[in-house]
Amino acid sequence: MHRKDRRNVVIRALGTADLETGFVYGMDINFDGSLDADAVEADAASCGDYTAAAPFRRYARLWLRPDYTQAVAD
Repeated sequence: MHRKDRRNVVIRALGTADLETGFVYGMDINFDGSLDADAVEADAASCGDYTAAAPFRRYARLWLRPDYTQAVAD
């Protein structure tokens, strides 16, 4: 992530809570802060992810720049 990158990001989460007490046992989110967006984009371009169908991509779990551009256009 870069400080100047101000795109909206949907973060989905899965949590487990007790109905009576409201105690939350666990929360798992789909954010991975260890990735470098520029490095992922470069690798995705070199391995053919931009032209592969989504289920067959190396980075299928990530939104690549063309995915974002297409979503905005739609």
